[in-house]
Amino acid sequence: MKVSLVFVSNYLHRQRPLLRQTRALSFRRVESAGDLKQPLAYSPQIKDYELITDIGGVGDISYLYLAKYIPTEELVALSYTDLTLSPDYELVDEMIRTIRNSRLCSHKNILPYFTSFIENERVWSVTLPVATGSCRGIMKEYYPDGLDEPVVATILREVLNAIVYLHENHMIHNDLRADNILLDMKGNVRVTGLRQLVSLMQDGGYLKNVFSILSDNIEWAAPEIMAQNSNFDEKVDIYSFGITAMELAFGHTPFDEWSPVKILLSKLEYDCPGIKTTKSMPKSFMKMVRACIRKNPNER
Repeated sequence: MKVSLVFVSNYLHRQRPLLRQTRALSFRRVESAGDLKQPLAYSPQIKDYELITDIGGVGDISYLYLAKYIPTEELVALSYTDLTLSPDYELVDEMIRTIRNSRLCSHKNILPYFTSFIENERVWSVTLPVATGSCRGIMKEYYPDGLDEPVVATILREVLNAIVYLHENHMIHNDLRADNILLDMKGNVRVTGLRQLVSLMQDGGYLKNVFSILSDNIEWAAPEIMAQNSNFDEKVDIYSFGITAMELAFGHTPFDEWSPVKILLSKLEYDCPGIKTTKSMPKSFMKMVRACIRKNPNER
């Protein structure tokens, strides 16, 4: 059975009566991209920002702050990476790639990028502040066994909006997982983690051959990416969407606590295994998931 994002969308559409019951996270549907407040420009000078509080480290040499943009007194998320602490040029290349990819996207369900600049040997980036954090962090702290179905369906619907936007613009997210799905206090869903994004349009043409280097997303990566010997397309995001759906529903993926080698061999040889859990989800949900995680991308 060949399945596309339309199949997933149909499942989420059927969950609308349940979505209205959602209360725990106070979800509010954003009706249009116009609801996303996008300032025309932010200053590329650190003097125009007032650091309010340290949100925490992002790696060994990167830090994240809640800050105020002084000219408008708006709150922003301000991160910096100290280039004097590491000679790792791959890290610098990754930052540049993330910034470039973020600038390609403008959608209500994708974390908006405002600006970046270098000052005092630090690379600064300004983005929208998301106080609640990632779905992975929320589950780890409060819902270790996964979220309730109405909440899962609500989040997946908004994530699907972001994925459809990327695919319509010939882009592959390539790193979808709960860690890269953010929630704000109003319940708005923002997809982030664009460092692995692949643009299929380059130099005015459409790429026929696409390859990707494996990172730390081995649990969510599609089998064709693991194989490293064949071209892949947008269907890798459908596979990751299915794995992420299980992660949100059950608190972990089917490959939880597996070694990287075991995951690699399993994905190359077999379909995705069943997930170990005592929690039940509707048959329609599991049918949607199974359609997404087929080993053969042409059957998704």
